[in-house]
Amino acid sequence: LEGIVRIVPKLSSALTVGPTPAFIPGAEFLVAPGRDMAGKADVMVAEIVDCGLLGEGWIPSLLDARDRLLTPDATIIPCAAQVYAVALECPEQPAPLSRSLASLHGFDVSLYDQFRAASYEQIRLSTITHRALSEPQEVFDFDFYSPSVGESRGDWQSFKIEKSGTVHGIAFWFTLHLDPTVSLSTAPDNA
Repeated sequence: LEGIVRIVPKLSSALTVGPTPAFIPGAEFLVAPGRDMAGKADVMVAEIVDCGLLGEGWIPSLLDARDRLLTPDATIIPCAAQVYAVALECPEQPAPLSRSLASLHGFDVSLYDQFRAASYEQIRLSTITHRALSEPQEVFDFDFYSPSVGESRGDWQSFKIEKSGTVHGIAFWFTLHLDPTVSLSTAPDNA
């Protein structure tokens, strides 16, 4: 990892037009303007999204960075996201949908099971038998520039069930906007 951290600034500098970007290794809560950086930053590029968008602490990290590390007019990448969901019927599968980390490629990694999120898991819908019982719908809209981005979003969501069956779960995915024109999607139909 040390070698990678040293190479990234060199590669990015070769691709950058304008001032050389600052790469600050380590968690953002350990960084201090004046000590680790000359002043507050005018651009933040963050990659701490997981398969569920927010599971790696993106919102608290963003709020901390906006409070301590960024200028008021800083560019934030990604700038926004929407989360979509659909009610699913998933009959019994030939293999469990969730697996313990007891063994991974022959290594015992069971101690890491304690760090797994109990709330969701990445599953490729194309690999399981399922049937959508509702239409996909937007359930959250995040503007990462908004002062209210960190406020609770504990609202209940309703799904209009359009097909008969048993709802076994909710599948969700997101569209992440790097800027107003470039987006990435984790939608099931996105190759």
